[in-house]
Order: sequence, then structure tokens, then C-alpha cells
Amino acid sequence: MCDAPKINLVNMYVPPIRRGDLTDTRVQNFNPDHWPAGERTFICADISGHSPAWDRHTEEDELGRAVGEWCDGANFMAANTSQPTRQSTAEPYTLSAPVVTLHHVRWAGRVAWHPQDALSSDHRPILVDITVGERAPRQQRRRRRPRLSLAKADWTEYDRRVEDGVRAMPPWTEHTSLREANDELTRVILEAAEAAIPRGARKTPKPWWNEEVDAAVRRRNQLRGLARTDPGQGAAWREAEREVRTLIVEACRASWRDFTSQ
Repeated sequence: MCDAPKINLVNMYVPPIRRGDLTDTRVQNFNPDHWPAGERTFICADISGHSPAWDRHTEEDELGRAVGEWCDGANFMAANTSQPTRQSTAEPYTLSAPVVTLHHVRWAGRVAWHPQDALSSDHRPILVDITVGERAPRQQRRRRRPRLSLAKADWTEYDRRVEDGVRAMPPWTEHTSLREANDELTRVILEAAEAAIPRGARKTPKPWWNEEVDAAVRRRNQLRGLARTDPGQGAAWREAEREVRTLIVEACRASWRDFTSQ
């Protein structure tokens, strides 16, 4: 049974009001005073507001100021770092942080905030690590070996190595235990697999994934990283994103045609 204290997660979205758009007649009625303010409450929200407490890329606005004042009164703080959570998809591809993670000050030092790589969205997903209960020493994660890529296997070589390995095995007699026979055959199979089946398969293999798509995705990811530090690279990033989408659609169609024609 876990003795760690329970936490209360609040996830919400405040739609932005486009003040420069005369057709947007909505009124912002959001009030952070309705938020729960318990010591075990964590608020993960896209508030479409900006404050120096969590966004160093955009000037403070009315909504950000209201949330900042609420934090001061409730003894809450932002877990955000200086990294942006969004990059606009239109020129000048500005950076901002409308997404904020708030928690009580008693959790200071126990919350780690990590923006992740987005795919085609202008928003970056956020990973929040919360240490509850007793602090445990950080353990270094073991790097797993890449999976076997069955699609790239040389099955002719695999069959040859298995057959040669079986022929080279010592003959089984009535004194050979089942465990010994199993261990020997397993060794032959694994050695053949290591020699004939390369590693590097995806966890969920996609039959339509090809080298052209792979190269386009790598280029898109590289440009996305550049655009985070240089918004001027935003146009190249968005163009690369459109290219990836087009190539994926074409690859999916070609893969489906090949599958149905067999």
C-alpha cells in the first residue's frame, strides 16, 4: 500500500480573446479566484495569459497579471522554466509560454518541468515530474537495447546459421537433460538472430515508413530545434512540416496499394 500523499490535479484551458479582431466580441470572464488552493493541488493550464513569472518571451497581459496576483495570495508558484511552450505558425513565428504549471510553495524543489518535442502542433506537450512521499535518490535510467528489426532481417542468412548451428550441436542422448537441450538450441537461435537481424526497430512498426519519410522527419525535427532559438527559421520549419505530412500520406497510400494487391 502506498503511503505517499494524494495530489489534486486541475487541468484547464482558457480560450484566447483576439483583441485586435473586431469580429471577436467575446468577454473574458475567467477568474482564478475560483481555483482550489490546497497544498496538494497542481494546476496545469493553458491560460492564454502571460506573466514574467513563467513567460519571458511575451509582455505581461491582464490575464497573466491576475494569475500572478492569485499565486502571491495563495502561496503558489510556477514550475515553468524559461523555455517556451508555443511557437506561432505564422510570421514572425514568435515564441511564448501560455501554458503554465502551478503548485504550492511547499513542493518547491520536488517538481521538475520538461517541455517535450511536439509533432505538428504549435504547442509543446509538457512532462511534469512530481516527487511525493520521501525523497528517493535519483537512479540513472538504464538504456535499453534497440529492438530487433524483423523487416530488415536477412532470413536466408538466419536459416543458414541456425542449420549450421544445429548440425554442430553435440548429439543428444538419453542422458541429455531437457534443460541442457533447450539451452543449447536457444543459444544457436540467438546467435543466428544477432548475426542476421539488425537492431533499431520501432516499438510500433509502421509498414509505410520508408527512408524518404525518415529523412524528411529528421530534417523537420532539426529545423524545429533551430526555430526555438531563432524564430526566423520558423518558415523553414513549417515548410518541412508540410512536406512530412505530404510524404506520409503518399507513403500510406502506396503501402495500402501494395498490401491489397498481394
